[in-house]
Amino acid sequence: MIDFDTVTTKFVRLVYVKAVNNNGSASEIKLHRADVPADVDGLNTLIEKAESIKNTGYSEESWSALQNQILVAKELTNSQNPDANEIEITKRN
Repeated sequence: MIDFDTVTTKFVRLVYVKAVNNNGSASEIKLHRADVPADVDGLNTLIEKAESIKNTGYSEESWSALQNQILVAKELTNSQNPDANEIEITKRN
């Protein structure tokens, strides 16, 4: 993840400076708007869904990772002024 300073703009252009065989590429680009309220309700819905998952067929490592991510999400929803971008990133995680 790359964080940039906040700017007001209509357009974003990515320009590569150097690439193998002069081919530039990017994947999973997601830009977040800074002027939207945090979707705490959406995150709470995902927390409920994640908590309803049964520990059947999961490795100990993957189950532990899920439980840790649920804790991170709960902490964020319980914070005073959760950041909208942090909420969106946590929803994806």
